Amino acid sequence: MKIAIVSSYAVEGETGTAKVSERLIRQLSKKHQVLYLCLGKKYELEKINPNLSCLKIPSVVFSDLWVPKITPGVKKKVFKDLTDFSPNIVHAQNVVFPGLLALIWAKENNIPFALTFHSLPSEGIRYIFPRLKKDKVVSAIDYSLSVSYIKRFINQASLVIGLNSAVAESINKIQKNKKVKIIRNGLDLESFYELKSTPPSKTINFLFLGSYIGRKNQEFLIKVFSYLPNNYRLDLYGNLTSGQLYVKKLNQIIKKRKINNVIINGFIKAPEVRKALQRASYFVSASLKEAQSVVIVESLASGVPVIALENETITELVDNKNGLSLHQKTKPKDFAKKLVKFVEETTPSYSEISNYCRKNVREFDISLTSEEVVKTYKSVIYEKLPKKTKKENKISNQVYKLIPKQAKKLFEEKVSKKLKKNKPSHLKLLLSLTFFFSVVVSAIAFIASFIRKKER
Repeated sequence: MKIAIVSSYAVEGETGTAKVSERLIRQLSKKHQVLYLCLGKKYELEKINPNLSCLKIPSVVFSDLWVPKITPGVKKKVFKDLTDFSPNIVHAQNVVFPGLLALIWAKENNIPFALTFHSLPSEGIRYIFPRLKKDKVVSAIDYSLSVSYIKRFINQASLVIGLNSAVAESINKIQKNKKVKIIRNGLDLESFYELKSTPPSKTINFLFLGSYIGRKNQEFLIKVFSYLPNNYRLDLYGNLTSGQLYVKKLNQIIKKRKINNVIINGFIKAPEVRKALQRASYFVSASLKEAQSVVIVESLASGVPVIALENETITELVDNKNGLSLHQKTKPKDFAKKLVKFVEETTPSYSEISNYCRKNVREFDISLTSEEVVKTYKSVIYEKLPKKTKKENKISNQVYKLIPKQAKKLFEEKVSKKLKKNKPSHLKLLLSLTFFFSVVVSAIAFIASFIRKKER
């Protein structure tokens, strides 16, 4: 089978979605031919192994934020390379521009298109910025634009995959009639099973891994540890560059409260992650939203109990046998008290709890989930796809359906008479706008780097 996997991240990206995508392509390439469409610093088709190739879309990098330069020329190259590879199915991990490009190609060539949601799509950008829920105006705009776009994307997909029931329910809030297949994130857990557990001792090590952003809520954890004794030590890991503004806020809290049992560390890759988990006795989290957190699964696979505020992942995976789940309205001081009580009560039976943690996540092993993915691919491939018609399935019409009504109105009002006269396709318009934003971000990145050099 030939499979094209599409991601909106660069290779070895920081996010859980990026990690899951890379594990999937490597596992699938053991038995199938795989093309991985992702972001890179230049357009490149790289051979990774005999069955795996990586097709990178040129991107602008600003504070570790990758913005693809999607121009008509890039689109033409991507379409040619996809055609040359000739996949039996295209599987996107995101609904933004690389995913949109892949969807357009799939529709044009009558190839099944699968889509996995790694978030709660019905919440739009509020999933990334949970505190925006309080703003009714922002919520209304968010729903009108992002959710309506996602709905059109869902309708175009041959197969929609959700990680768990929470994600499936979120998808069905947008499109009730769309069947959702539930397949968990697949992880290479064997290396985590092999780690030795570290029971609490005089110094008790706690760990949190995650991007430095408000949704991960590290500020709450820092406040929690301000109420804990100095032998309770917390290591935070994440990208210091992309999260520099949030890290600045965290450092201000540490300085103001004179906290000396919390260390803010940079981003670490897989080998260092395993070492950090082996040093830790407990994993702590105050993340406000997590559809299915990769680091929580890896922590449990390492035999590390989880103490956390409730979110979708914690509700799904953490019970009183492998950790402690606390209500999101829990105050930092109360969290600290309950954490100490949990540690004291579980220390004598730590080995038992550690073993239960490992057993509880075996169903996430990539060897199992990848088989389910392939089985699902085959069921979709063998279904009879609707035949293309000359007009209804023109590629510009497919793209036009994905543009929210509000954006269409804005375009119709602002577009120049010259553009109206030329009547460009909506595809070219969309890609041109994307390129415009890429140029803007490039300029900002250049100015920012110039200012930093002057400051030095």
